[in-house]
Amino acid sequence: MAREGHVRTGSGRAGRIHHTSDKSRIGPMTHSGSRRGAANLAPVLMILSFLSMAGLLVWLGKSAEETQQPVVMDEGETTDSVEANATSLTLDQLGMSAATYVGQTVIVEAAPVTAHMGDGTFLVGGVGGPSGPVLVVLDSALIASGEVAPDAGTVTIVGTVREKSDTDVDGWVEMNLLPEDQRPMVDPSTHWVDAHRVRPADSEAGAS
Repeated sequence: MAREGHVRTGSGRAGRIHHTSDKSRIGPMTHSGSRRGAANLAPVLMILSFLSMAGLLVWLGKSAEETQQPVVMDEGETTDSVEANATSLTLDQLGMSAATYVGQTVIVEAAPVTAHMGDGTFLVGGVGGPSGPVLVVLDSALIASGEVAPDAGTVTIVGTVREKSDTDVDGWVEMNLLPEDQRPMVDPSTHWVDAHRVRPADSEAGAS
């Protein structure tokens, strides 16, 4: 049982005596102990939250790696897909409207080779046609594979149309794709085809 005490207030004999209970003295101590307990648990809860978040991030990372596996295609599939999506043009269409197709991949069939200027450069068309000759330059992949620009015959070309600049011509000369004395041959061309594939048209006819 709680004990009651006597507290004298005021001064002298006229002071009054108030009864106090031990409960009033126990209350503040109890609340103070609860606050200290909560304060001690706070760091523990923060650590647990951090560990839970770290575990979630690790799990999400592993899930992303499992679902984002790269798709590997062999060279034939890559080339065929590029060719399938290319815009089919006649040689005259390309020669007269090259600026319209800048940045696009095109395919031109049955293009007669009219000039061979270097290991990586040649001209098609331009003889008796409405448009001038079209400049074709083998891309770096074809050069690396050892392919050489054709010097005669009829070919099918798959490549990207680009606008010609003096920097392009300088690069071809430096890479030995175009001899220095052949620069005048490419001067009339305002555009060129960055060829990704060049194959004889006669072989296609025989295959079909």
